[in-house]
Amino acid sequence: IPVGWAPDWFEPYGDFFTSEYAGIYERDIPLIAAAGVNTLRIYTLKHSHRHSHFFDLCQRYGISVVVGYGFEDGTKSFFDTPQSMEETKGKIKSLIRAARHPAVIAWIVGNELNGPWNLFACDKDLAENFGIGKCQFGNSVEKLMK
Repeated sequence: IPVGWAPDWFEPYGDFFTSEYAGIYERDIPLIAAAGVNTLRIYTLKHSHRHSHFFDLCQRYGISVVVGYGFEDGTKSFFDTPQSMEETKGKIKSLIRAARHPAVIAWIVGNELNGPWNLFACDKDLAENFGIGKCQFGNSVEKLMK
């Protein structure tokens, strides 16, 4: 992500890995590899875009990629009914299809889901610090992980 860019607020919402932004990563991947980096974590990519050029370049330079799939917070992403779980599984399968490439070595599903700022699972003290009254799974990470 370019320095100074807030990925949560503006297009492309952190997905700088399409050929539209090739000028950035074609410059940076060789430098990253020369610095000895062998793995990158990507926090998000859009399922509707192609990323093969980025993945091909990473593979050419010996860099593995871990792709993340972030959920919206607990007020927008729900995992509390069989229907919502099926919808979530479909989204995750879509991510895996979008990021299927030999350079991709893993997928991370969710980011800091146990953080109270995400409103899924939070303990009382931390929730109060964030001004949160109720989280989707109370203080139970075990319920969240089911």
